[in-house]
Amino acid sequence: MAQALDRPRCTATITDDDTVQVSIDGVETSLGSMDGAIAYLAETARTLGRPVKVVAVDPSSENDLETYLVVGPDGDISTDETATRPCRTGRRGGRAVSLQELVPAALGPEPGLTEPESSPFEEVDPLPSTIVDETSENASQPRSLQATPMPSSTPAPPPSDTTVMGIDSAPSFIATESSLAEAPAIHGWRGMLNRMGLHLTPGPAEVAEREDLAAVSRHWVGSRTIAVVNQKGGANKTPTVALLAAQFARHGGAGVLAWDNNEAMGSLGWRTEGAGHDATALDLLTHADHFLTAEAKAAELAAFVHHQAQDAYDVLRSDESPSNTHEITGAEVDALHRVAEKYYRLVIMDSGNSTRGENWAHMIAHTDQIVVATTTESDKAQGGVNALKALHAGGAHAADLARNAVVVISELLPSHSTKAHAIAQEYAPFVREVAIVPFDPHLVQGRIHHRQLRPATRRAWLRAAALVSQSF
Repeated sequence: MAQALDRPRCTATITDDDTVQVSIDGVETSLGSMDGAIAYLAETARTLGRPVKVVAVDPSSENDLETYLVVGPDGDISTDETATRPCRTGRRGGRAVSLQELVPAALGPEPGLTEPESSPFEEVDPLPSTIVDETSENASQPRSLQATPMPSSTPAPPPSDTTVMGIDSAPSFIATESSLAEAPAIHGWRGMLNRMGLHLTPGPAEVAEREDLAAVSRHWVGSRTIAVVNQKGGANKTPTVALLAAQFARHGGAGVLAWDNNEAMGSLGWRTEGAGHDATALDLLTHADHFLTAEAKAAELAAFVHHQAQDAYDVLRSDESPSNTHEITGAEVDALHRVAEKYYRLVIMDSGNSTRGENWAHMIAHTDQIVVATTTESDKAQGGVNALKALHAGGAHAADLARNAVVVISELLPSHSTKAHAIAQEYAPFVREVAIVPFDPHLVQGRIHHRQLRPATRRAWLRAAALVSQSF
């Protein structure tokens, strides 16, 4: 293979949304994936007729980790063994780290050690003089001294201590689980190099993601109920319910119900998939007593809830008939919740805009965790504050829920990042946690599917779900 030269200067940097920004002599190109970046660099190598050197940068890693690679015209990747770049200060006060510092010692010789000079003689311990013939003839001839091997029939020497130890001190031959930080990296340049045969640990961003996944996927004893609230309509309550349900169901397994507890016609059914029927909470109410009997089967619920095939949770819709004037009562909320907590490990309840109805009060009585959903509009943020005030006025249990609440702020526009952080600072002193979710065009309208979100949005919802689960 032709020699790779230092020019052109090529860098490949992973961005927050998992795309790769490739720079060739200062000309930047955004590629949608790692494979796309490698293909683009390989095309450059083909044009030059030789391999190119690439500095791979992962800003999420500590010390702005840089890895030095060589990409060939055929797309083959190897590490750049000629890289001798000096240490330098990174953006966060760190230094560039060479690949050699990251490769475990077992994969190569330890730096600074050299092989001993070869010798025809095997180095052995000196033997007792009584077994060496010290005649003058022997003394004048140098010879190799080797111990006589012990016959195989000779019994092994007895142990110096014949005391039998207690069985509780016996060793375990089962491998213990590695920590989240020790398991090999699978994302970024570290993950790519691991697929080449190395064993690099993940950077801080990947460790944090693994910790959030562990929090969301764990199972707790007993059913839990989350209520998503805001006194203003259009505050992103319904998408918050759907995406929290998707996080808990996708990562923790089934057994998650998203329940539209709107006092009038809710929109959760509009934003999620149907199951080939039009059943709502009112239909399930007529069969609630049956589902509380020993003869009832969980599979029978499929006639009343709407399973989300992609995201693994079920939806209990509110009544959507414009001619129906029935409003869910507090006793009906109690009956439905008894069914829900029997068959689901997690119930996430959407709510209407009124904090004065029976269905609101009885929902709060069953709630273990409050989530305040809001956008970056000031009136929606105020609606969230009003919901917290209503909780503080609703008795000891409701007030405790308010103090332990998690606020999820969804950016209404791509330019609202600064506004979202300002709202978060205002909420922070009054609640347990605040999470910010970036703008995503998929959430503007239509049915909500987790996999259609941008990578950064999925990561933000995972973080929000992990914060919610901390109280379980």
